[in-house]
Amino acid sequence: MSVKQIAARLDASQASVSVWIRGIALTEKQRSELRKGPIRPEIIEKRKETRRAPRRRAMEAGKKEAETASPEFLVGVALFWAEGSRDRNTVEFANSDPAMIRLFARFLTEQLGVPREKIKLRVFCYSDNGLSVSEIERYWLDVCGLDRSALQKTMVDNISRASKRKGRRLAYGVAHLRVSSTQLSMRLHGAIQTLGGVERPEWRDMKSGDEITPLKT
Repeated sequence: MSVKQIAARLDASQASVSVWIRGIALTEKQRSELRKGPIRPEIIEKRKETRRAPRRRAMEAGKKEAETASPEFLVGVALFWAEGSRDRNTVEFANSDPAMIRLFARFLTEQLGVPREKIKLRVFCYSDNGLSVSEIERYWLDVCGLDRSALQKTMVDNISRASKRKGRRLAYGVAHLRVSSTQLSMRLHGAIQTLGGVERPEWRDMKSGDEITPLKT
């Protein structure tokens, strides 16, 4: 693709484009791809379908699994539906209730077969609550039955004046469990559809999850 073509694509002047790309060295593979020209729409769609197929299979497997699943499995799916994120590539769950976090951690390992080393824990907590960050981290690690290697960077926030006046504070903050797995995410989203009697095919192609609010006071 020439400077003129890039400028036309970006609706910019050729002089500006020349400045932007100055000093950029392309590999021979990149040069070869550029010489091929734009990828035809049908090829793009074919590639999308190739990537979409494994997600579809995982979602269908989750639907069937939920039809004959144990009560423990269905409870975990319901928890994820209520408190989890809608993300294509990860399974995320956050809560301040230690019993709920413990239950979901067990769901991941015992019902879904996730190795403990694949589970990551992130803590969102308040400062000035009488506990050190290390004490809070240790608390949640014990609740989840995880090693310290599972811990990601803890986020510490200040307690608002209004919350202080009302006495509303979470001493141990919120625990956030995360497993990076597209197949697992699709499996759970499929199970949700069977459990709730809904059809949400758009979940197969969602790009990013709903935000999980770290702290609630």
